[in-house]
Amino acid sequence: MRALACLAGFLWLALGGAQVRPVYTAIESHVSNAQVICVGTISKIEDAIVDGHAAIKMTVAVTEMLKGDPVATVTALRVGRDSKTHYDSAMRAGAAFVWFVPKDTARVDYCLESAYSDHKFFNGLAVSMDFTVIKTRNELLNRLRRFLKENPDSKGGESLLMPLPGQPLTAFVDFNIPLCPWTETLAIRMITKPDSFLFGPQKGNPDDAATPEVWKQSKEGMLRVQGLMLLRHFRSPANIRLAQRYLNDPLIAMSGEYGEPIKLHFWVRDAAYRLLRSWDVEVPSPVVFGPVIEYRIGLFPSREFGLDRNFAPRGLEDLTP
Repeated sequence: MRALACLAGFLWLALGGAQVRPVYTAIESHVSNAQVICVGTISKIEDAIVDGHAAIKMTVAVTEMLKGDPVATVTALRVGRDSKTHYDSAMRAGAAFVWFVPKDTARVDYCLESAYSDHKFFNGLAVSMDFTVIKTRNELLNRLRRFLKENPDSKGGESLLMPLPGQPLTAFVDFNIPLCPWTETLAIRMITKPDSFLFGPQKGNPDDAATPEVWKQSKEGMLRVQGLMLLRHFRSPANIRLAQRYLNDPLIAMSGEYGEPIKLHFWVRDAAYRLLRSWDVEVPSPVVFGPVIEYRIGLFPSREFGLDRNFAPRGLEDLTP
């Protein structure tokens, strides 16, 4: 988990600038790759070498099995001996972790004690795939138990461009989630109830010059567009009808590559149309582009959110200003 925490070091970069963003992973995404998931405390730490790099090797005494055949201990390796101080303090305190073991060694861990959590900046222990901060030991373990029961065949994953809970709407990370029945539920909620997700902007964000109405419609558009992209994995008559409801959606973003004129982009209706065409559902092509506009603080550049990566453009019409 230390490596993930470093990646999520929150080098917040505005959209439209440099393309290097932190990568963050929902705790449920680790389940499908793990052969063993267990709760345990560190009983021993040794120096080690991994692929020529200084590392530490930990022996973990297992106290509860969540997935896999029962084992008494597991081994965890962490490259970089700067991790030793963190894990040594946790060992001396008897702090428990959830350990994810893909093959023979644990590669990811989440501490169940807030004092040793890598997620103290969220005042929590982990972030779930529905963008919720998990704050207590019981909440985290119950979430994993329920996920394992209801999503036994979770696999692969999707990367969303999202803020993390409580962060400004310009503080984006690449957020990895699994593909499973919960993903369909999440997608439908993103499309139909975007107000149920809580993000910034926060006081002091320099982009707060945008009006609350602009922020609200940008947030709703961001969630609906990415919800529609997620829904492509879950074709059904009900989801076809759902997508058809958004062919005239009014929410807007800014289109265009760097240096090109900016056009108004009705990106939710664009996503709904592309989704339906990817399912071979014949529908009239909606108007998805408006007139050339000036840059507007608070409107998101739609090119960043993966429409062209996930869907082929098909017969989209321009609106003549």
